[in-house]
Amino acid sequence: DQHLVDGCPHDVAEVAPNKCSGKQQFLPFRRAFAVLVTTLALIVACAAAVASWRWTQAPRQFLEPVTSVQSEVALPLGPIFGGKAAKDAFTLFRGVWRDLYRNNSGVVPELASADLPKAFRGVTAKIVVSSGGVAEGGVVSEGIGYGIMVEGVQAAAGDRESLNNGLALMKAWLGMVQGPKHSVKDPKHANASLSLITPVGGGDGLVAESATKVDLPPYGVSAIAPQGPNGRGPSGVAAWKYPIESCSWGLCTGSATDADEDAVFGMIYLAHALDYPLDFMDTVMRALIAVASADLGFPDLYRTLPDGTKVFVPKGGSKWGGLSPADGKLKSSFNHGCINPSYFAPASYRLMRDFAKKHWRPEFDAYLPTHIGGGKSSLAELVEAFNGAIIAGYNLFYRSSCASGIVSNWAGSRADCNDGESLNCQGVPWATTPHVGKSGTCTASGTKWGSWGKDACRAPWRIAMDYVLYPEESVNVAMYSEDGRVDPSTHFNSKVYLNNMASWYKKYAKCDGGISGSCTGRGAATDPNKLGAAFVAELGAPKVTCGNVPFQPEPNWWAAEMSHPTFASFVAPFDPLLNRSESSAWLDTFAKLCNTSNLGSYDDEDTSHGILNLCSKTYFQASQQVISAMVSSGTMQMPGTSSGSGSSPSTQGGSNSWPSWLPWLR
Repeated sequence: DQHLVDGCPHDVAEVAPNKCSGKQQFLPFRRAFAVLVTTLALIVACAAAVASWRWTQAPRQFLEPVTSVQSEVALPLGPIFGGKAAKDAFTLFRGVWRDLYRNNSGVVPELASADLPKAFRGVTAKIVVSSGGVAEGGVVSEGIGYGIMVEGVQAAAGDRESLNNGLALMKAWLGMVQGPKHSVKDPKHANASLSLITPVGGGDGLVAESATKVDLPPYGVSAIAPQGPNGRGPSGVAAWKYPIESCSWGLCTGSATDADEDAVFGMIYLAHALDYPLDFMDTVMRALIAVASADLGFPDLYRTLPDGTKVFVPKGGSKWGGLSPADGKLKSSFNHGCINPSYFAPASYRLMRDFAKKHWRPEFDAYLPTHIGGGKSSLAELVEAFNGAIIAGYNLFYRSSCASGIVSNWAGSRADCNDGESLNCQGVPWATTPHVGKSGTCTASGTKWGSWGKDACRAPWRIAMDYVLYPEESVNVAMYSEDGRVDPSTHFNSKVYLNNMASWYKKYAKCDGGISGSCTGRGAATDPNKLGAAFVAELGAPKVTCGNVPFQPEPNWWAAEMSHPTFASFVAPFDPLLNRSESSAWLDTFAKLCNTSNLGSYDDEDTSHGILNLCSKTYFQASQQVISAMVSSGTMQMPGTSSGSGSSPSTQGGSNSWPSWLPWLR
């Protein structure tokens, strides 16, 4: 097992052997004693809480209220956040990110506000200026999705500017779902033009109903027309890049799964900020269903495990990857049996699942895609698809990551049906992961299979989000063997993964970030060379690769998008190696890395500039900075409070306030 040693995260066993090892015959007694001590501690904590708190209803998925490290009573399951330095860093990075916003000047279709939910009246669409790699020279759904998520989270906490920004970005998203009304230049023929069939969604754009019917390629419904008195305007997942004719190989059609997940995550927060108007809820619900169908394969693209569990696999986009068949009418457009592990967004799937369960209305039944053959699907099957994607996602993720926390850009999920074209059958998507089949590989976006790079870099904050929002559920993950049987000997979940990465810093950094001043360089800033020693070979880092991720990182830790997401690993409690105050101090240590008066803007592949690369103004680096800081500072956890500043629960609304918004989901 590349992730655990005797039931402890790999590096905890090495850093603190006296805390994690011992003779096997004493383990049952030690565990029983630990349970007794923990139970007594909880009784004392709860008694103190009852005496001092103004009680707020806790979400059902928690056995007790979950609080941050700054709260007076900190219970074991609670996520941990940084203090003032972490919040200041988020404010800085939010400003850098917002500098990339522009009013839409026709790059994406501008929809009439009167045709949309009332919340969009008077709103002009905003876009995010992207750059680098396949994002160069246009507006990508990835950037819009990031923006909706970041702004939606703050809007739900009462920030009016964020609400305005979130609605403006969402309006651009809906325009990208609809597609252009006018003809566009044919990328393959200089003197020709093309008329697209709308809504484009994640469909082909040139074939009628390819976005709205499950039995036309690509499989799944990616755009859903409004119905009834509350349905207004288009909704669904978006074509991945605009201008839609700007791709040299053809139209930039098909959705990007990561963008779709982030966008709908943010839309749910915006719905909370608006107090759930029915017309807005209708739009969000249609987008949610489109993600499940186009990106996860609901209702018919799945594999059945020996115990009867249906598992759905996040695709690369509406057109390719995941479990899409190799042959037949609905075959993958390319990269059959390929996944991007960093597209796995368990917090988004849980949030969408719970939102649908809480806010479902009978009229939404009409939006559900039919089964192949015409049978109706149901809300229960939609919930099953989100749960199945979480199970498959963690089992695939486990086999495409290392004990150091690094993750592969690309991995395999091939589990072909016998005829090569059926959508569902018995099978195990992770039977050969990380390979595609017995020994194959795959790649896209200019990043390598088997290497930690600009795709894989996002994985730590996605898993951290799962722990932050669902600290109990995300540590109870069903793990299976390669033959699809439940494997109780494999212990892997959000906390194990995050603890593994945090332990790498704890063991190999040349300072202790849990001690104030230990990592300081010149002035009060953190010395990046001391922290980089955990992951940069030239600074003395050990081998971070493993059989699941065999090739060296490209780029390395010095690129902002590579380093910042790793910082979020400290949100998960790490007893016995770190107490909660020490974990919080680590988050503040990371937050003090940046020279705020001189942020860099180097190409992300040029990692020779040290600290200037760690804090950047360029598009992709800026996105990873702001999202990672949003998670680490606690901003994401408080959509129900009145403050949009990202303050900790202990300073805004009381120690038990942030979870109080979650019951509306359950």
